Amino acid sequence: MRSDGGLVRPHKFTGVPAVMSGPAGGYLGFSVIYDHSWNADKKSIIGFDMGGTSTDVSRYDGEMIHIPMATVAERTLIAPKLEI
Repeated sequence: MRSDGGLVRPHKFTGVPAVMSGPAGGYLGFSVIYDHSWNADKKSIIGFDMGGTSTDVSRYDGEMIHIPMATVAERTLIAPKLEI
């Protein structure tokens, strides 16, 4: 998985587009729950993704926003990612 939530074949995988793939995977997971759940009013939901080395909190209201670059640990990454 890439940071923008897309999948990539193993032989085309590189590290930079996947640096934020963990948060993207959690975000995609709870967006599916949102889209197919009891949430008939479609109110925003908060996602909490706790991993072994980090914890990510995000909000989803039915729309995914992609951004072309991000700053992570004071480094600018020029790779599309989900705005989480």
